[in-house]
Amino acid sequence: MANNYLQFSFEIDCNTKKEADWLFDKLKEANNNENTNWCCSVEKETNNILWVYAEDWGDIEQVAEAIKEYLSFFIKDIAISFTYSESCSKMRVDEFSGGGVVITKNKISYMHASSWVDSERRRLLE
Repeated sequence: MANNYLQFSFEIDCNTKKEADWLFDKLKEANNNENTNWCCSVEKETNNILWVYAEDWGDIEQVAEAIKEYLSFFIKDIAISFTYSESCSKMRVDEFSGGGVVITKNKISYMHASSWVDSERRRLLE
């Protein structure tokens, strides 16, 4: 049997302790919601910097939604982004990939490596 992993690790500078506490609580709340999957681990690096990560499995959509809500609530005109990897404990065909997420207060954009490769293959063969 093989184990599949979705991993990420990044920091968010929230500018103030109040903002960091708000986002910390929002991510912890997502982890404790019975209607959703486990979201991520989150630790306070300093008063205003959060370390958000998933060692085995995380839910990038829930993380992105919490960050979007944070940016909207505190009226931040910035983008926060992170990348993630998808891997497997055994060598299996098409079990390895990854992607990236870019979040603003108005929108979340996802890029998955496998989809990009398929798109580029079609484009280059035209």
